Amino acid sequence: MTTGLPADPDQIKRAVLGCPAISRLTDGVGTYLPGREVSGVAVREGQPPHVEVHVVAWFGPTMAEIAEQVHAAVHTAAPNVPVTVVIEDIELTGPPARSARTSRSRSSSRSRRVDG
Repeated sequence: MTTGLPADPDQIKRAVLGCPAISRLTDGVGTYLPGREVSGVAVREGQPPHVEVHVVAWFGPTMAEIAEQVHAAVHTAAPNVPVTVVIEDIELTGPPARSARTSRSRSSSRSRRVDG
């Protein structure tokens, strides 16, 4: 990584998108790099450094399960860096393997912030 940041936001984004509970990242935060932005992941410098991830999760897992998956994914990319997970929405239409369970989607008006 050549950005000078304490963690690679692209690597974190890929890791989080690999979580089965995650539908997508949101534009709630971002990390600005030369000529572009990595949306959904904020890597904060400071003492201590910190990562904040904003997600939309699939319906089904509990908030704790979602946060646990995201924490584990971030820690593979950024070990020992504190993480805040913000669950901005729940997607009721599941991923392709679960799409038969429901046929509509919902947008919630609340976010849930989980620190760890």
